[in-house]
Amino acid sequence: GNKNFATAYVENLKKHDFLVFLDSDTLFFREPTALELPDNYDVAVRPVSWKTICTSGSPDDPYDNYWHLLCKYCGVDYDVIPYVETFVQGVTIKACYNGGLVAVRASKGIFSKWRDDLVTVLHKGLEPRKGNYWGTGQTTLLTAIWGITDRVQILEPVYNYPIKSIDGRQPLLIFNSSHPLIHIHYHDMN
Repeated sequence: GNKNFATAYVENLKKHDFLVFLDSDTLFFREPTALELPDNYDVAVRPVSWKTICTSGSPDDPYDNYWHLLCKYCGVDYDVIPYVETFVQGVTIKACYNGGLVAVRASKGIFSKWRDDLVTVLHKGLEPRKGNYWGTGQTTLLTAIWGITDRVQILEPVYNYPIKSIDGRQPLLIFNSSHPLIHIHYHDMN
């Protein structure tokens, strides 16, 4: 929750072309040139690795009602949210993005809406799982983005690469291969 307030504060503090939010459990190995957004994009993100609290978009999905309420409370049309594939698990879901690396065009106010949407969801008591707000930061990131823009760039997996979650489906990329890693997310590995 605190990161949502800090990013909104910085967004409103002074004018910037781009702002990037990073989780602290990440490392850069190369220049992150894709975070300087091209003119046709307002935000750059990676899809989540696993479905967890996301919805497949089917009414019988156990989290679909949560997503409908989330969109209603945050003023987002559920039907405009596109489908993406989770990176590690490889299942199709309504878009949900990993909050560990988010680049935005600062003038759009995405970080401020992220803060406001989080406050709204907490005020309404909307929990993805009964008695548990885990994941609310990522779900409200989605509503903040799609409540403002559809100009979303899905970064290549060399960004926000989840090394803790990788299995045989997504082999670890080699640093000097044709797709060298730029940024990894180690998710509190000890």
